[in-house]
Amino acid sequence: MRNSSDMQEGSKHSPSVYSIPPEILGRVFEFLVEIDPPRSSALQNRHRSASAGSLRPESRASTRARRNTVFAPAPPDRLGWFRVTHVSHYFRSAALAYPALWDTIPFSLGENWARLALERSQTAGLVVRHAIYNGTRGSDVLTQTDFLADVLDRVRVVELSGAQETLGAVLARLRKPAAQLEVLSMQADRNPGPNEDWPFTIPRSLFQVDAPGIRELRLDGVFLSTLPPHIPSLKHLSICLRQSSQEYPRTRDVYGTLRVAPNLRTLVLKHCLPRGEIIGLEPVTLPSLESLELVDADSAISRFMEVATFPSTATLDVQCSMVSNSEEDESSRAQSLVVKCISRWSYPHSMVFASDGRGLEVSVSSTAAGKPDIYIFILPSGSPVWDYQRLVQVTSDAISSPSLQSIELRFPVAPSSRSSSWKELPELMLNALSRFDVMESVNVSRALGWAMCTALNSDPTDVLFPRLRELTLEVVDFFEPAYLDSPLESLAHSRKGVLEKLRLVGCEYLGRERLIAELRTLLEVDVLDAELPLVVVEP
Repeated sequence: MRNSSDMQEGSKHSPSVYSIPPEILGRVFEFLVEIDPPRSSALQNRHRSASAGSLRPESRASTRARRNTVFAPAPPDRLGWFRVTHVSHYFRSAALAYPALWDTIPFSLGENWARLALERSQTAGLVVRHAIYNGTRGSDVLTQTDFLADVLDRVRVVELSGAQETLGAVLARLRKPAAQLEVLSMQADRNPGPNEDWPFTIPRSLFQVDAPGIRELRLDGVFLSTLPPHIPSLKHLSICLRQSSQEYPRTRDVYGTLRVAPNLRTLVLKHCLPRGEIIGLEPVTLPSLESLELVDADSAISRFMEVATFPSTATLDVQCSMVSNSEEDESSRAQSLVVKCISRWSYPHSMVFASDGRGLEVSVSSTAAGKPDIYIFILPSGSPVWDYQRLVQVTSDAISSPSLQSIELRFPVAPSSRSSSWKELPELMLNALSRFDVMESVNVSRALGWAMCTALNSDPTDVLFPRLRELTLEVVDFFEPAYLDSPLESLAHSRKGVLEKLRLVGCEYLGRERLIAELRTLLEVDVLDAELPLVVVEP
């Protein structure tokens, strides 16, 4: 039974439905509320435009036409689950006797339905969820009446989005605290004009003195003037401001906000961390943190990582843009930031370094599959000159345990595979990565393919990665004459009985029958006892 229409059709042929007790039927209707809520096509279209970041100006005539329909009867196809109350008297009685079904006020259907749902919800905690834009159905109920102010003491969830002026019109009517407030989500669209970079501010009066029930706070383009002095119940906090060349007002209060919410589990901070030096900044302790996402300038994120203390089990997602500074090398700053993030995790299983020549990515996982525990993306201010060798070196040194079992290195093509920097890479691999003697999987690309083959064959008395089971070479140009014959064959000989798979992906000039035949024959013979096909050639 997928929606209320299915229920209506099914009830005609299922008399046994009417033997279900009303309280059980009410629980069934709760699922229907989730999958078939009331909706408004005008609201959906307008909200899509808002999420795209721009609202197209409309003619006055079209705006007037929509306003004239704000309080008109809602078409049946937009009533959603409400239609089930018209299936039968029994269904209607069961729904009316279950106040929790009516806790989400359907502003998109207009004022009549909003007040009807309010009446039927009796004393249940209310959910106020609406995208407020001039002319969309139901917005006038919030901006031009005291509907919300009159029931504020019953509201437990507030999720509002819209332009700053419409949200301001709503908040201006709220002059008392929401005593039962559990979730507050506010999204303010950028207001064009000279003040477009400044966030909209929520008045402190919306909260009780200690905000005893607030557990989730999501602010997008919105900031709080002040927070309650202690919010132990707050578990999820998200503050997302717009990227700007200048610092927002009151962003220095972010650290103070974190100190009054010691039990946070998820934290998202975007473009709201202070950038300047802060004298006497005290540590921030978040002992219950499980997930952290930071998007800001590299200096702001580096300072946060120095100040904040949280469990090493928390997942970390960092996306930073380098701020141009002629006195500091961006590559060195990037290395420092990566080390500050990586050094918190003691037992990584796999690590990935990747760059498209501009942005730099580093990720670390504690398991062989799944979402990375640490993800770092760094965008330079101009044309980057990343020191990839040094990055791998300092990152490897930052890992306290030799538990790394999988590594992937995807860097852009070097100017020449014979350049001095790339000639030093085999030695780097030995020095920086040799202590990870439980390494089982290596994935390298382009010029690094040559370097890795050289490193793996360099010293029979001190074998690099003795437990290596899988080697992947991606986009390696095998046209280089010096490397046509020996490295892969030598590798197969030296690793027989251990290496289980050699993957050659997108490699040039592998179409020559002699090379392919020799690799297949050699590898298959060497691992005949294991009965495992070694060579996997992929386009």
